[in-house]
Amino acid sequence: MSMSDDECSVDYDLDDEQGYYNSEEYPDSPGSDDRDCSIDNNMEFRFFSSEEIRAHVHRDISEISSLLSVSNESAVVLLSKFGWDVGRIHEEWFSDEEKTRRACGLRVPADSSEGEKRDVKGKFFCGICLESHRHDSANNSAVKSTCGHVYCETCWRTYISTAINDGAGSLLLRCPEPSCKASVADMIGSLASDENRAKYENHLLRSYVEGKKNFRYCPGPGCEFAVECLDSEDISGCPWRNHDDYGCNRYEVAKKDGRFSEEENIREMVKRSLDRYTHHFERWIGNHISRKRALADIEELSAKHLEKLRDIHHLTMSQLQFIKDAWVQIVECRRVLKWSYAYGYYMPENEPEKKKFFEYLQGQAEFNLERLHSLVEKELSRHSNKEAPPIEFTSYSTKVVDLTKVTRGYFQNLGTALANGLSDVN
Repeated sequence: MSMSDDECSVDYDLDDEQGYYNSEEYPDSPGSDDRDCSIDNNMEFRFFSSEEIRAHVHRDISEISSLLSVSNESAVVLLSKFGWDVGRIHEEWFSDEEKTRRACGLRVPADSSEGEKRDVKGKFFCGICLESHRHDSANNSAVKSTCGHVYCETCWRTYISTAINDGAGSLLLRCPEPSCKASVADMIGSLASDENRAKYENHLLRSYVEGKKNFRYCPGPGCEFAVECLDSEDISGCPWRNHDDYGCNRYEVAKKDGRFSEEENIREMVKRSLDRYTHHFERWIGNHISRKRALADIEELSAKHLEKLRDIHHLTMSQLQFIKDAWVQIVECRRVLKWSYAYGYYMPENEPEKKKFFEYLQGQAEFNLERLHSLVEKELSRHSNKEAPPIEFTSYSTKVVDLTKVTRGYFQNLGTALANGLSDVN
């Protein structure tokens, strides 16, 4: 694709008190052979299981929450934003708390919050599904974020689920209102499913490891251990980054026992690489196909649907232009989204903060595009075939115009960010 778009056991002889590993003491270990890469034989490492990483994560969350008097959810946003650098968070916060809050989307106490004053009574309009609901509906009640924006519960759950499944960008989840930059990470605990909460926790652990310059995950197939270099604050030159066969001893022991061959190890590494490629390529080709179909639908729209709608609702073709505008917007958005997956595939792995920000922008843009495409594709035929009462067409036209505008805004944000090299992260 070119752009134009559990636990595994570590049986190193570890020190009982500190868990250190010194490659000089173990000449037969991975990392002490004659492979063509540089590694200091006197360098000390420490290994962490997923449970130990989790303990470190929650320790940092508790420290930030306690020291800055913020919620655990706000602490997660701060840590994710600043690459889990607790010292930097202290520096930024106590230097200018208000600026730091605004940069992370956290509410500024001094602000007069319209959200707190806004009460939802009777019916409310959801800006995501563009439908009116009763605030006390048993099936789809109103849910208000801390910034005061109100959407129906179903749309909130869908928005959060989409963000989590799109990747680590969900750690910096913002309000779906295009003009609002407020964090809504505090809503994940109550509105995400158990499965998505588990995925969110995994994003959290990986964000911690990727944010630490002296940490790396073991590349051994299926291994959840991470390694910390104790002699350096930055192991960007660590051989693990370039040699996937520098795995933990789980692989070495299994190999000796005949349970894991060199060929199988290579096969696993190739599979991981292929899975990543397949993920991006399938979405690239999917949007490519959807764009071609949308172009064909525009021709059919002009030839069939618009004439029917004109006759049914006694409107002029200029009054129906909003439908064609929506389709043109869909075609353009599919083109941008298609190539954004190529961009994501080639993003450097050593820039996790940019990756999270990119996934956040891409996820929001894609979420709104799918809503717009569904609205003009599925509902339009109901109106042109007289399956819906004529009175509903006015409401439908308002939905299409509003959602076209919102979707355009999200894709403009994505395009601007990519053109600037995601510099907003800095």
